[in-house]
Amino acid sequence: MSNRTMLEINHDHYPNSKAQEQAWLVNMLAYLRSGNPRNLPHGVTFFNVRHHSDKCPLGEPPFGWNNEKPNPL
Repeated sequence: MSNRTMLEINHDHYPNSKAQEQAWLVNMLAYLRSGNPRNLPHGVTFFNVRHHSDKCPLGEPPFGWNNEKPNPL
């Protein structure tokens, strides 16, 4: 399948307890299984899904697609 999901994670909505962490993970896993953005945890915004062979609309990530480039900071 080789689909890629583009998400934004709002760090202000970080889980503050073990129960909240578990709920966050359950929702994220539900999204990964289904591909349905309605399953995403609170604070995670869906932007797009693309096949790996499609050009990324956001361009090349700062560390490259394999995280092998040096830190640009």
